[in-house]
This record gives sequence, C-alpha cells and structure tokens, in this order.
Amino acid sequence: MKKALKIAAVVMVVAILALTIVACSKMLSGKYEGNLTTYEFKGNKVIRTMEIAGFAKTEEGTYKIVDSEENEGELVIKLTFGDETESYSFSKGEENGVKYIKIGLFQYNKVK
Repeated sequence: MKKALKIAAVVMVVAILALTIVACSKMLSGKYEGNLTTYEFKGNKVIRTMEIAGFAKTEEGTYKIVDSEENEGELVIKLTFGDETESYSFSKGEENGVKYIKIGLFQYNKVK
C-alpha cells in the first residue's frame, strides 16, 4: 500500500511539472492569413502555405517562441522546416476585435 502511494505521489508531481511547463510556454493556435502566406498553428506544429503566381507551396514543421537574445523584452519565433530553422521577430495583439501576429515585417490576421 505504501509503495502504491509513493508511485501515485511521484506521478502527480510529474504531471504538475508537465502542466507548469506547458502553461509557461508561449504557444499559438489557429490559422493566420497574410497577403501571400498562411500559418496554421496547433501545439508546437506549424503549417505554412505560400502562394506565388497561382501556385501554392505547403510546408509542415515546428515552431518555438523565445525571448530575443539581442533585444531584451522582445520575442523571436523560430520556425523549423526540415533541416532549416528560420528566426524572425515576433509579436501578437488585437486591433478592432481582430487578433493578429507579426512575424518579421508582416502581419497575419487570425481567421479561425
């Protein structure tokens, strides 16, 4: 009985730590559209679709939002597609009831 209580206590501690880490991380969800590019976020996954001259290119990858190493108080989004990681400045907000994110110089409005 004591062994079962110890195991249950350890499992609860691990679960609480995992929830704390997830709660503190910066995550996005939903679909954001810009002029030629759409990002769809779910968990730590991202799907980027770029349309050029009527052709669409879709890439699946992962992302991470971290504090900027160069500018204190600013955020950076790191997008990884295959073996390549791209880093851009990042911010998010809401204007006139429309949520948006900014990746680099471009703004993407939330559509779902």
